Amino acid sequence: MNLSKTLGLGLALSITGSAVASGLDFNMSQKKQDDLNSYLGVTGSIYFPTQDRFKSAFRSEIFYYGLTVAQNNLDYNWKVRPDFGIFAANDNGNHLLIIPVMASISRKFAQPGSGFQPYAKLGAGLAYFNYRIDEGSGRTSASRVGAAASAELGLILGQRIRLFGSYSWFAKQSGFDFSGFQIGATISIFKL
Repeated sequence: MNLSKTLGLGLALSITGSAVASGLDFNMSQKKQDDLNSYLGVTGSIYFPTQDRFKSAFRSEIFYYGLTVAQNNLDYNWKVRPDFGIFAANDNGNHLLIIPVMASISRKFAQPGSGFQPYAKLGAGLAYFNYRIDEGSGRTSASRVGAAASAELGLILGQRIRLFGSYSWFAKQSGFDFSGFQIGATISIFKL
C-alpha cells in the first residue's frame, strides 16, 4: 500500500476512532431529531483517477482539503434532489476544473436522530469542463459541457462527521477520461 493510501486510511480510522472515543451516541433506537443546521466545516479527500493519461498529466492521487458548508439533510426515503460540486486540480503546469450539476437520489438507512447513519446516493446530469493540459505532443485545452454520473456510499457519525467513498464518471473530453474514485471526510464545526 503506498503512502497516500495509508494516510487516507489513517485519516478515516482516526476520525472514526475520535467519534467513538468522544462518547457520541450510536444508539439507533432513540427517537431524536436530526441536526439539520448548516455548518462551516473542514473537508479532505483523495481522488484516484482511473486513466493513465490523466495520471501522467496530474498525479495518481489528487489531494483536496478546504472549508465547506455542510448539512446532513438526507431523507429516510429515496428522494430526488439537485446536487452540484466543484473539482479542481493543478499540477505540472496543468489545470482542470469540473463543475458537475446533477439530479441525485439519496437515502439514509437509520433512525432519525441516531448517531450512526449509513447512506447511499446516485446522481446523473451534466458537467462543465475547463482544462489546459500540456503533453509531449502539445497543449490540449477546452471549455465544454458533457455527461456526468456518480455513486456514493457513506456514514454520518454523531450528526457532524461524514465519511464517504464515491465514484464519478465523466464523458471523455479530448481523449481524457477524468473519471475516478474518491474517499474523504467532512467535519461540521461552526453553526451558521
